[in-house]
Amino acid sequence: MALYPVRMLKDENGKHFVPICGANSLVYDDQTTLQEKLDAKLDEANLEAGDGITLTPNGDKLVISASVNYAGTEAPTDDFGNDGDLYILVESE
Repeated sequence: MALYPVRMLKDENGKHFVPICGANSLVYDDQTTLQEKLDAKLDEANLEAGDGITLTPNGDKLVISASVNYAGTEAPTDDFGNDGDLYILVESE
């Protein structure tokens, strides 16, 4: 494991501190804030389920379910999968 030095700032009394700032105080080159970029990310309001897929909001989570077995997927064969889980098989050359 690599070790990286952590630098601390000191206040006028020589006491170490870590600066804290809000998401609106970080501004990108295009003049948008971090909060604006986070607000534009995908959520259940702008996702659309395809054929055989259902999207179900569950509190702060979005449950994605597949109702058919598409080519390239198979049910789990180990003890780690839950009922309804699918593995996506990716073949590489």
